[in-house]
Amino acid sequence: MNKIDACVEAGFNRFSLGVQTFNGEIRRKMSRIDTEEVLTERLQKLMSTGQIAVVVDLIFGLPYQTMDDWLKDLDKLVESGIDGADLYQLILMGNTRMAASIEKGSMPEPANTAEKAGLFKAGIEHLNKHHYRRLSVSHWGRTTRERNIYNHLSKSGCDVIPFGSGAGGNIAGHSMMLHRKLDDYFAAIDNGEKPVMGVVAPSSLHKAFGAAGAAFDLGYLNLKEMDRSGFEFSIRCEPLFEEWVNNGLAERSGHYLNLTLAGQFWAVNMNQGLQAYMLELTEEVAESGGHMGGHHLSGSEKPDDELEKLMAKMPKSMLDKMPKGHKGFTGKEDIPSGCPVHKLINWIRK
Repeated sequence: MNKIDACVEAGFNRFSLGVQTFNGEIRRKMSRIDTEEVLTERLQKLMSTGQIAVVVDLIFGLPYQTMDDWLKDLDKLVESGIDGADLYQLILMGNTRMAASIEKGSMPEPANTAEKAGLFKAGIEHLNKHHYRRLSVSHWGRTTRERNIYNHLSKSGCDVIPFGSGAGGNIAGHSMMLHRKLDDYFAAIDNGEKPVMGVVAPSSLHKAFGAAGAAFDLGYLNLKEMDRSGFEFSIRCEPLFEEWVNNGLAERSGHYLNLTLAGQFWAVNMNQGLQAYMLELTEEVAESGGHMGGHHLSGSEKPDDELEKLMAKMPKSMLDKMPKGHKGFTGKEDIPSGCPVHKLINWIRK
């Protein structure tokens, strides 16, 4: 408790722990040594201060994880009484120990897209049943102490000042990372230098990207508000938005574009696709001598024709990460078969 007390005394008011799963057997196979009992004890110690928001990240789609395991994790979350949780789907990165183990056959494949869709839907239904407040597409609060302010503002592109070794931040669109090795971190400070390992210059569209990131986090795009970022989403991205609606990923309501359940599941991919499309539009306008107010079409050119031309140049590395087919929801909210963002992905793959 000494470290916790010191943090509270210093002004920390929120602790977020990457629990991933409470299941002890799965945790051991993921090389996480703390048992369910240890986790529960530590969460209760944090809660006992009465002064901080306590939040955990839970992941669905892990190797070995079944629907029953996932529902038990959600039950453990509810029983813990903590203030909130993030429910994230597993993103398997190629250079991780898990990916290497799966490739060698020493660990089973994680959940496929259809299975993850089912787990995603089950998570929403389970926390709704227990009257958690849905603060974003992936974040939930049980008490008023958890408000998800940091998560949302960081996705909106606001200034985040990094503090401590390995911390990342964002200042006026410049992404930065502090030294990850303690020796380098302290050496820089001792030399009177900022312990910054690297800085990435912002895109000219960083304000618009922030507006899109904030919108996807909340599950709806307020196009009138997003247009104030300096990029006319409502006009320039209309062909892409129309494809989202046609594919069941979003529904229109005036100047709002509301993500369906399927759209919420694919929100990260849709945001990546939108940003790539914006970059292509900006490049096209720059080459043709146009302006930021809109992309010019010839009298005979249709919006879909423009979309096909632009998307033909879209980086295939991003497209290859998008599933070619998916199932998992039923009824009106079906995840559409084929392209998760728009029809041209399948066209490009041919």
